[in-house]
Amino acid sequence: MIGVLLVGALASQPGWGCVLPPDLKPEGPDAGPSSPPVIMSASPADFAFPGPINIDRAGTQDITLVVEDNDLVDSMYVKLYRDYNREPVNQPTPALVDCGSPGPSTTKDRSIKCSTNSLCIGIEEGDQRLRVLEVMVADRPFIDDSDPEAVGQPQYRALQDVDSASFSFRDWSMRCGTPQ
Repeated sequence: MIGVLLVGALASQPGWGCVLPPDLKPEGPDAGPSSPPVIMSASPADFAFPGPINIDRAGTQDITLVVEDNDLVDSMYVKLYRDYNREPVNQPTPALVDCGSPGPSTTKDRSIKCSTNSLCIGIEEGDQRLRVLEVMVADRPFIDDSDPEAVGQPQYRALQDVDSASFSFRDWSMRCGTPQ
């Protein structure tokens, strides 16, 4: 009897009501409130995580990222950064590569090709120091830092509709060189 009274008392309180279980099969077109995109792998094998990877200054290497996102209706936006907020500059640096934006998909795994041609720009020939190559993938477009919506967001990484955006990072050690 006390249990029945307690349930009845709780059900009559504001904010209490029917509790619905979560969708345990999120394969549908939307996996709920903004499932974050996750970088699963990189190819060719020369770009396997965590590196170090060697970027050919003279070549036309591409890296293909496999990104998993349960939100099939989301587009993906991908940028590559070198030494973002790290030595030798210790300041946020702009993306060196914008990999484009693959649109919605019928599968949760998406392949995204990025050129590596500009990753060694500004590094002197013969400089063999290890650097950090970082990829940021988001489900909302990147916006310019001058956009009022960018206020309070990290420099060069501002996203449109940031309150609904999901994103992730992955990084490697990299070195710029010339093929042997």
